[in-house]
Amino acid sequence: TANDGGGAEYIIVATATGTDDGCFYLDLALNQAGLIHNGSVDIRVAGGVSGQNCDVPFNAITSNGSVVVIPEGRFHLTRTDNRDNNVSVIGTKTPTYRADLTQLEGGSIIVGTLELKGLNPTVRNIGIDHGITEFPVVKDDALVLASQVPFTSTSQATVQNVIGLVAEVEDPNHAILVEGHFDCNMDNIIGIHGFFGAALKNTRNNLNNLIFIENGSDNIIVKSDTTSGKVEEVNISNVVCKGSGTTGLTTTS
Repeated sequence: TANDGGGAEYIIVATATGTDDGCFYLDLALNQAGLIHNGSVDIRVAGGVSGQNCDVPFNAITSNGSVVVIPEGRFHLTRTDNRDNNVSVIGTKTPTYRADLTQLEGGSIIVGTLELKGLNPTVRNIGIDHGITEFPVVKDDALVLASQVPFTSTSQATVQNVIGLVAEVEDPNHAILVEGHFDCNMDNIIGIHGFFGAALKNTRNNLNNLIFIENGSDNIIVKSDTTSGKVEEVNISNVVCKGSGTTGLTTTS
């Protein structure tokens, strides 16, 4: 907004009809500008503001097939519990984590829990911060992609360039939980400070470039269960486990 005493943000939204309507944004406070197109919607277009709760704007622009763009900043969400299919949540810059593992910083960050329950979810270039700085009392998962229709043979979950941070290793929470999908494709993932760094319950799991830091029980567990489906295939490479964690990699069937 203009006249806020610290810079301004302008969003120019196209009004012409067509399949590629979008907008151009200019954020003077963050020194950013960009074009949003091809059906994607920046959360700020719907009223999302860094540092504030964004449940209403997130829900307003999320439906079947939505591509939600999260720019650099800290956008607060309560546990989203979204059940639409083919939803993508895409950041513009993957953040980093503080050395003391208390908070994420310097990128596109959802503060809270990002939960997508539909088929074919995609999450890229973003951090989900449920760390102790923001949540000293209420503990929860960071990223949850749990299909509400498990055993669906066509559902594919994609997670790329993502960091999940949880507050306490003692609580049974996940930095990253992906379950109920036929294919789970993960690349360049960091799971920090959860009871589980990553828990995966999918038929086929293709996993590459994974880092797990100071998790309480399993750094990564790939398992079958009666509600999410039987694991049939695990392809895994380039895994680094740092600090605690009772086990580095657990597989069960």
